[in-house]
Amino acid sequence: MHRRKLAILVGHADETGQSRFIKGFLQQAFSDDSDVFIFSMYRKYLDTEIREMGEMNIFNLIDPRRFDGIVILKDSIQTSNSTNGIERRFKETSDTPVLIVDQESELYDTVWEDDYTGMTSVMEHMIGVHGYKDIAFVSGKKWHRHALNRLTAYEDVMKENGLTVDEERIFHGDFWYTSGENAMKEFQKSSRGLPEAIVCANDEMAIGVCDAIERMGLKIPDDIAVAGYDMRAEGRLSPIAVTSCEMPYEELGKYTAGRIRDMVDHRESAPFDKKPHFIKGETCGCKFCTEELVREYDPRRKVWPTDRMSESRHDVYNMMKKNLLAQTEIAGFMSTVYSYAYQLNDPRNFTLCLASAWKDIEKDPAIRIKSLGFPAKMIGVVEYNGETGSGIVSLENEFDTRDILPWINDDRTDPYSFFVTPFFYESECFGYAVVSYGNEIKCYDEDYRDWMEDVSEGFEALRRTLAMQNYQKLVEQMRKSKYSSSGVRYNELSGEDRELCDVVEQILDENLLTYHFQPIVSAKTGEIYSYEALMRSTTERHVTPLDIIKYGGILGRLHDIERATFVNVLSYVEEHQEKFGDAKVFINSIPGITMDADDIPKVRELLKKHADHTVVELTEESELTDDDLDNFKSFFTKLGVDIAIDDFGTGYSNINNLLRYMPNCVKIDRSLLSGIENKPQKQHFVTEIIKFCRDNGILSLAEGIESEAELRTVVHMGVDLIQGFYTAKPAAEPAKKIDRKVRNEIILYAQEKDDGIDKHIYTAGSSNRVSLSLLGKYGCTDIVVGKEDAVYRDIAIVGAPNIKTDMHMRILHGYSGEITLDNVSFSNIKGRPCIDIPEGCEVVLKLRGNNEFRGAGIRVAQGSTLTIEGEGNILIDTNEPKYYGIGNDSDSEHGMLIFKQYGKIAINGNGHEGVCIGSGKGGEIKIESGQYRLKAGGTKSVGIGSISSEGHINIVNCSLDIDVNSNYGLGIGSLESNSSVYITKTSIRLMGGGNTMVGIGSCKGRESKIKVEDASVDISLRANYSTCIGALEGLSELEINCAGIWLENGGRQALAFGGVERESKVYLDSSDTRVNLHNSIGRDTYASEDNIEIVNGRISFIINDIKLEREMKFT
Repeated sequence: MHRRKLAILVGHADETGQSRFIKGFLQQAFSDDSDVFIFSMYRKYLDTEIREMGEMNIFNLIDPRRFDGIVILKDSIQTSNSTNGIERRFKETSDTPVLIVDQESELYDTVWEDDYTGMTSVMEHMIGVHGYKDIAFVSGKKWHRHALNRLTAYEDVMKENGLTVDEERIFHGDFWYTSGENAMKEFQKSSRGLPEAIVCANDEMAIGVCDAIERMGLKIPDDIAVAGYDMRAEGRLSPIAVTSCEMPYEELGKYTAGRIRDMVDHRESAPFDKKPHFIKGETCGCKFCTEELVREYDPRRKVWPTDRMSESRHDVYNMMKKNLLAQTEIAGFMSTVYSYAYQLNDPRNFTLCLASAWKDIEKDPAIRIKSLGFPAKMIGVVEYNGETGSGIVSLENEFDTRDILPWINDDRTDPYSFFVTPFFYESECFGYAVVSYGNEIKCYDEDYRDWMEDVSEGFEALRRTLAMQNYQKLVEQMRKSKYSSSGVRYNELSGEDRELCDVVEQILDENLLTYHFQPIVSAKTGEIYSYEALMRSTTERHVTPLDIIKYGGILGRLHDIERATFVNVLSYVEEHQEKFGDAKVFINSIPGITMDADDIPKVRELLKKHADHTVVELTEESELTDDDLDNFKSFFTKLGVDIAIDDFGTGYSNINNLLRYMPNCVKIDRSLLSGIENKPQKQHFVTEIIKFCRDNGILSLAEGIESEAELRTVVHMGVDLIQGFYTAKPAAEPAKKIDRKVRNEIILYAQEKDDGIDKHIYTAGSSNRVSLSLLGKYGCTDIVVGKEDAVYRDIAIVGAPNIKTDMHMRILHGYSGEITLDNVSFSNIKGRPCIDIPEGCEVVLKLRGNNEFRGAGIRVAQGSTLTIEGEGNILIDTNEPKYYGIGNDSDSEHGMLIFKQYGKIAINGNGHEGVCIGSGKGGEIKIESGQYRLKAGGTKSVGIGSISSEGHINIVNCSLDIDVNSNYGLGIGSLESNSSVYITKTSIRLMGGGNTMVGIGSCKGRESKIKVEDASVDISLRANYSTCIGALEGLSELEINCAGIWLENGGRQALAFGGVERESKVYLDSSDTRVNLHNSIGRDTYASEDNIEIVNGRISFIINDIKLEREMKFT
């Protein structure tokens, strides 16, 4: 009898909602006598695209034609690729019924939960039972159907009860804990103050809200009541049980199993009508029975054996991972896996399926299987029966992958469930695992997930160990010199070998040698740098260069080959100089072979004439004695001939050997470059060679490049020269240029390298925490934040102290959220910002630790808002012709800049013109706290403010240290337009030097309004045309209250207050004002004395060492 097979696609099967759904589905499916295959990712979202591919690859195992019905829990698969491609594949390849749960699909029907009714019950409880009227709502992602339905229920119940729905009381989060914390920050800012109660669209955000409330020193529910949704165990077990609503997941699972059965049988099904169940807690204000909670989540063990007694996974003496990592061969590894299968919490069966190719990993280290599907054959390498404790370990138990299990067709009296999960590491697909609990209503737990991850990590460690061992063996085998004659004598040769030997003797006797020239090209331009002369014979019978050397060695005539090579090649170059132009010619020399004394003078003379265009190649695999090497180098270096090491990487390749040779060029052998684009070990080794060469003034040459992928990889790695069949084949006539297509590829890849190496973009949002070190491992250059369907809106980017990266971050249009920078290092090139915020964004940067931006700063486009918070620091070093630290470039306006951080912002700007904080065309700046150390240098420079447009700046409660050294400079305000500056509760130390300079105000603006109160301002300038405070060429309105003002200036027309306008006004009230000037005009301001009012305080005005008396009023 055919038993139906159903499939479920799910992310994170052991999570509460998914686990309960699966259990309900199994109950119904088993009662219908159907097997169920649950294909599950371990996590529903991952932090890198490679891991997403590795986890989602498990869905590529599914052939929809082999299942009677398929269910996709689409909302549980929160990866960037989603399941749209899988749905299309199912639709295009089969007619199998497919049902989607909890998310839209363009191709199939969807079963939906009733969010509206559940949230209605929560709201009615908060209003009807407790009488709350001022209720705020924390929603999920704006585009998510659950968030929209739950928000609609909130709004409808509020209106039905005559309560106002205020947008200030609605916060759009992302269903994660941090949204609760951020919502509380927004509610604090509200003109209405904090609400009476807060209802959240899920328990996670409710927990975040509760945590924020208590950290504010408030009590739950006395000060603010809270309710969640989609009940979670962690909400029930919180310090105060969270009031929530439980979704009917098990009932939904049962219904879905019945619905897919009806679809298979072509029957109609009634709609899903089970309603969510309101769960009373304590955060709403209800009294909750602790005994009821204990009964619900009893922490006691269900059985007598303890972890240590049963030697479980949690036993402190569990050595599974260590024992897996200790394995050095595949059979031993799999035996170790089998020995720990008992820890899997009583499965009926467990099978580890290995892709067949991996069984040969000990022989072939190059085996790689990417997570892009599965091969046709698998091996049931480990089988374990949990009932009997028996099983097998075998590398011969091969079966068709489409069967999923080797024993799938065995007769069974009962239907079974099969959980199929990934067996992979990063981009490497090893196979998959299948755990079955028979007909028991059960889902795997987190112990199984952790156990399988240990197995996966252990197999990856084994793969790397075997690959390294094989690579070491390969290197050892290659140590044998290609120039060795193996000690064979002529009279010992067989018939064919003797014939070949005779041909070689004829070649040498009659000089039947010619040479083909292979271009060596620049890795930056693709232009020909040099040629390698490659030996060929002109005999009718083809004889390879290696055979010529081999039989030449047997004949004892290697010195003849050496002489012929130099004489023939250099003579050809001399006769055809126009064909080579300025290009060099590489000539191979046989190591340890000395030419006859009669030949040396002729060779020396030819080398001397062509020294500038000759490079002699010495193969480094046959190690020379120090005396032989010294003689070799002395002979060529005295003639001015460059030396290259050939075949580097095949012999005694080490830094000491390079130091002995100290060549002008190192040719990296083909064996290290073949397939390098997919070989991390090779990439690491070659990178070290290139770095050593670069640090020691040696040219690095990638030899034997045969594909575009290899070309791109070595160019990105920074090699200087390239040679290979892909760039150009050897030819009798030296080529003038290589193929245009290849040359353009080289130029493009070189630009990619200069522009940030190979662009690799990471789109943040699948995880709320982004590791810079992990992204750096995969060569990431760009971090993109703000994708509309991202799982997380608020993220943390985490680096490490003193670890630098070459990454930068781009925010997408319309993003609104909080980004934590924790010991982050960013850099960028060509003046592009390290963080780029386009129009239409509201970004909060929360600082932790020491963050460093090199090369550029943070661009905030007009129409966006940037708020900086936190206790961390930022150092921005920018050195561009037109620079900015935080703001925008000199041709643009910047968005709203708000500084609320408590740490230090240090900006070092240097170039032709620029601004540390602000932009060329201005924008609003609010500095509300923090410490600042700003240095601006160049021809036209500003510390805080704008260059050519009006500047509006508020500075409160901070410490500013500004140093401007510029021909035309300003500390705070607008350089060339009107300015308004308000400063309070702030300490300012401002220094400047140049020709035209203003401390606070404007150089060329028509007017400047400056108000300083309850602050300390110390300005010291040295500039011919300058003023400390005010508009140098316009009208100044200066009001200073309760402040300490110390102004020092020196220059031809160095002023203290205002500029040339006599109508400028200066008002000093209750301030300690001290002015000390040296200038050629004998005054501190052009303002009329009638416009200078001094009330109370203390004053001192000294000009050119002469004290100036002014009237002071006392009130």
